[in-house]
Amino acid sequence: MADINTVVKNLQRRFSRALTERDMRDLGRAAAKAIRNRTKSGKGVRSTGGPERKFKKLSTQYIEFRRRSKLSSTTTPETSNLTFSGKMIRSIKTISVRTGIRGKSELIVGPSGNKNIKKAIWVSDKRPFMNLSGKDIKKLIELMTQRIQTNVRSR
Repeated sequence: MADINTVVKNLQRRFSRALTERDMRDLGRAAAKAIRNRTKSGKGVRSTGGPERKFKKLSTQYIEFRRRSKLSSTTTPETSNLTFSGKMIRSIKTISVRTGIRGKSELIVGPSGNKNIKKAIWVSDKRPFMNLSGKDIKKLIELMTQRIQTNVRSR
């Protein structure tokens, strides 16, 4: 599961208030999209705030297997981007939102469905992808700061 709560805490400090449920859901959608897009581009992140890194190359045997298989339209047999069928990546979404006082808000983003969760855990061992990079965190903070400031001004 993505550790997006570093972004939540940053935004709460920046605005001296807890994020609303709508803020949290918007943030969850944006984080899930960032993870899906980065993963489809063949990059992962080993730990929260770390750099993006290209996934390990696929083995020759696995490439041959992929050539004989029906793949997602977003990949090729040689591309290491965790999208054999695309189901696991498409399942990444906001799983849980809890808003609270005194910074106790929590947001969980990850794959949904038992099969996708098990697959994500298994594949993350060699190709970690569910963490947010430093670049992702910066973009999410900028995006949400802009949205929150726009909402405050329009009231």
